[in-house]
Amino acid sequence: MEELDILKKNWNKDIHPKVSAESIYKMILKKSSSTVKWIFIISVIELGIGLITGVFITPQDYNDLNLPSWIEHFVTISSLLIVFIYSFKFYKNYKTINTSSSIKVLLNNIIKTRKTVKQFVLINLSLMAILIIIALSYTLTSPTGINNEIVFELINLKDYLVLGIIILISTAICIGICLFIYFLLYGILMRKLNKNYEELKQLDL
Repeated sequence: MEELDILKKNWNKDIHPKVSAESIYKMILKKSSSTVKWIFIISVIELGIGLITGVFITPQDYNDLNLPSWIEHFVTISSLLIVFIYSFKFYKNYKTINTSSSIKVLLNNIIKTRKTVKQFVLINLSLMAILIIIALSYTLTSPTGINNEIVFELINLKDYLVLGIIILISTAICIGICLFIYFLLYGILMRKLNKNYEELKQLDL
């Protein structure tokens, strides 16, 4: 049995109830701090991967997809900017939780951290969906290869509908995969943070 579970088991007993409650609070504070630290570490790793990817992907790689040059800059700048901003926010959340002085303050800080993570995931997935739609639209309807062949010619309304369905399904699959990855990376940590939040609500110091 973990130390926190032992403290919770003995909590509110006649022997030193105040000390037990304070001990539980300290343990939850430590666990919450550790969880937010890992959220920050993962975001920094994402930033590092983005920087490395930006080094190895050349303009020629984008040209092979027939994407306009502005998309290249948009992809690079927006992705790195989002991860950088939220890495900084996660770091601030980590420092703030570490300095929480009471249960009420810690609860509020956990709520802020959960909102930040949800915003980060939502913005990333939204940006990815937009990029996939743009990339597929250009790739499927622009001349490619040596013979400048068009993969998908838009002649009538039916062609537009089919193209729209293809893009929609492809985007949904890609977002689903990314959502699963985010669930593995951040979902587990968020569940731990939610558990800490519920345990804090039960304390009455």
